[in-house]
Amino acid sequence: MIPTAGSILLKGEIISGLPSYQINRRELSLSFQVTNVFANMSVWENIRCPLLWATGHRYSFWKNTDNLPEVRERTAQILHEINRYN
Repeated sequence: MIPTAGSILLKGEIISGLPSYQINRRELSLSFQVTNVFANMSVWENIRCPLLWATGHRYSFWKNTDNLPEVRERTAQILHEINRYN
């Protein structure tokens, strides 16, 4: 969606009017506040799920996702950031 006035910046880059998949690739995603979607999974696993999608791994049932360093490191970074604000 293109704004009627002004522009939207993400990390100094104008993202106004970009398709949602391009915005997602810049590490910005929409998250609905449904608190029990993955109730049987750990916090780590719940954070890792959207990162798998963002890094192109999608449904990785046949892969050991713990061996994906970019996903593992980003998950740890997000948990660290969340902990800083609690």
